[in-house]
Amino acid sequence: LQDWRYLSGREYSGDEYVEGDLLRLTGNLAGRSAGYVLKKVGQGLGDGVSSFTGSIGDEIQRSSERVGAGAVGASVNSVVSGLGDGVGSSIKGVGAGSGKL
Repeated sequence: LQDWRYLSGREYSGDEYVEGDLLRLTGNLAGRSAGYVLKKVGQGLGDGVSSFTGSIGDEIQRSSERVGAGAVGASVNSVVSGLGDGVGSSIKGVGAGSGKL
């Protein structure tokens, strides 16, 4: 394995192993793994929030249609689902951003 410079994230010296490359390599792998995990957790939480609020909005709309207030229920559904999508997207963004620290 002669690609130590790339694997360790070094921008100086040659391609041969230099003292400290193993520690840099370990740190790079740990950082990338943590970033991936944070990104995926953020995506999962964001999708969950969007799905949950969408279900709540749908149920409000169905309930209001049963009592004859379908237009009100559709409006509330739109607001609740929109807020949920916005919060979900924010959570996804925070997860993606924290993975880049």
